[in-house]
Amino acid sequence: MKESTFLGDRLVGEFVNDSEVTVTGPIDISVVCLDSSGAILGNARGFTDKDEAAPGESVPFQVTFYGGIDCTNFLVAGRGYSF
Repeated sequence: MKESTFLGDRLVGEFVNDSEVTVTGPIDISVVCLDSSGAILGNARGFTDKDEAAPGESVPFQVTFYGGIDCTNFLVAGRGYSF
């Protein structure tokens, strides 16, 4: 991930393909929200805005959280496919 920010009820950011091959999708984004002590508050999944990312390319995403979770502390992971 390049950069991610929690805005209201969603996490927005950029997935960066740091591999040497093109990644195709759908490119899945997983987010885990944590409290200040590191305990898990919730998780959510979403997808990037594009279904393909060339090596070094950044692709925007947003993942929406429902139920009022304050996700100011989080971990983000992304995955796609290469054939």
